[in-house]
Parts: sequence; C-alpha cells; structure tokens
Amino acid sequence: MKEEKALKQKYMCNLSGIFYFDGILYFILILHLRIDNLFWHIMSLYSQILNVEKFIYENILEVPHKIPHQENLTSETVKTSDEKY
Repeated sequence: MKEEKALKQKYMCNLSGIFYFDGILYFILILHLRIDNLFWHIMSLYSQILNVEKFIYENILEVPHKIPHQENLTSETVKTSDEKY
C-alpha cells in the first residue's frame, strides 16, 4: 500500500514537472510569436515609410524637371543661360 502511494506520488510529481515545463515552453512560444508579429509589423511600417519617401521623391521633388516651359527650351537657349552665370 505504501509502495503504491509512493509510486503514485512519484508519478504525480513527474506529471506536474512535465506540465510546468510545458507551461514554460508555451509561454516562450507565445512570447516568440508576439515578438515575431511585432517585428513584421515594424517591417511593414518601415516599408510603408519607404514607399511614401519614394512617392515624395518621384512626384514632388522631381517636379521642376517636368515643368512644361522647360521642355520647350532648345539646347542653345540653355547654353546661353548657362554662360550668363
């Protein structure tokens, strides 16, 4: 009878240790998934920021090159305007 009790107690201790270890692994897994999710969220925001920078550079900063009256200038006119300076 005592041996059975000792065996059950030993078995239950082993189970509680396994459940405790599983709990730690589960916590680490959830923490890893949250950090991974946060990482991809930050990368997504960074990608959006780069897209906005690219849009600003291509459509706002490059606008002076697309002014219609500059397209009509001949190369001679451009040379003379450069020579004045």
